[in-house]
Amino acid sequence: MLKILKKDGVASMVEIIITAVIFLVAAVGIISTVSMLRPKATTSSKEIEAIYVAKDVLSKLRSSVDASTWCAAENPTSPLNPGYYTNTIGNFTVRYTITANAATSARDINMTVNWVD
Repeated sequence: MLKILKKDGVASMVEIIITAVIFLVAAVGIISTVSMLRPKATTSSKEIEAIYVAKDVLSKLRSSVDASTWCAAENPTSPLNPGYYTNTIGNFTVRYTITANAATSARDINMTVNWVD
């Protein structure tokens, strides 16, 4: 068997090869774990796009706030009336519910954006 400086108890060639294999297996495991931590680029870009669609819908609703659109009795076609709404914008389906908060006279909006991959 081939020996490398065995007089000081250093290591034989077999030990070096086994150590290298163990190191490679550990390195491959660490690299694959780190690569799984990153989100997929297509998923994260769709999520960001959905956030911007939701932000656009909210800004349109915010821009329509005034005294004439706030009271449902005065303006039954107001986009701020309490109810359930669905909009389709591109590949995104925006569903939101507007409820009137009796304590503060404000409107609460609960929004969900869905898309097809």
